Amino acid sequence: MKRTALIFKCFVLLFSALLIFSFCGCSSLFDMLTTKEVPEEELEIIWGRDGDTYIYSDKIELFMSNSSIDKTDLFFIKDYNDDAYWREILSGDFEKAAWNDYKLFIKMEGTYYMFDINAYEVPQEKYAEPEYELKEYSEKEMIELYPNYESFNWYD
Repeated sequence: MKRTALIFKCFVLLFSALLIFSFCGCSSLFDMLTTKEVPEEELEIIWGRDGDTYIYSDKIELFMSNSSIDKTDLFFIKDYNDDAYWREILSGDFEKAAWNDYKLFIKMEGTYYMFDINAYEVPQEKYAEPEYELKEYSEKEMIELYPNYESFNWYD
């Protein structure tokens, strides 16, 4: 008899917990566990099973894949002030990426790419063509322009 009462109490407790999570929004709890904000870089990091997403200043998004099978990293710019509008501007197997002083650096196939986040303005009109510049540098040019580039906080 005591065992049946204990099982019933456990069932009620579990059901109550599930009910509370469904009303509170389980997705918000999940988001809280998989998202980190870094205010000094205006950065939101979202950890995922397939890779990590880095959103800087709500203007650019970098996806770094964790997959060993299909290693496709992606770089997007916000195309309009709506979360659904992002434009892919670079993809491939990024060797590493770093943020430094509102500039995003990506190294891919021996070439360094630099995107100035502060210089980019998200278009206000829905179908306006975004104006941006993705600069390319060789390693020699990186050394000349950014002598301390190896001290940036690189992630791969």
